[in-house]
Amino acid sequence: MRKIFNLTTEKPILGLENFFEEFLATRIEELSEIENALKVNDYKIIAEFAHKWKGFSAPYGFGILGQLGEEIERCLEEKDFENCRVLLKEAEVYLRVTKKKDIK
Repeated sequence: MRKIFNLTTEKPILGLENFFEEFLATRIEELSEIENALKVNDYKIIAEFAHKWKGFSAPYGFGILGQLGEEIERCLEEKDFENCRVLLKEAEVYLRVTKKKDIK
């Protein structure tokens, strides 16, 4: 588990700055859906979120979330569900830490 997130490098690309807060709020809302999926071991839903994160987080200033999405996908492919849960917790911490920071 990563202990420290380097939020100084987390910046939206030019033109997406105005969407930073909305992007963050949407990802935080997704955490409850992920929590529900974990309760019933629905890793298909989790894979969909991880794939989405991997694909479009970085341009909005959430590169770490994109990296976590990629790692979660890999864990799911390997059926390493325990590590997947650890990475999802890490994503939650990252999003909540980011919410508290003014990094725009």
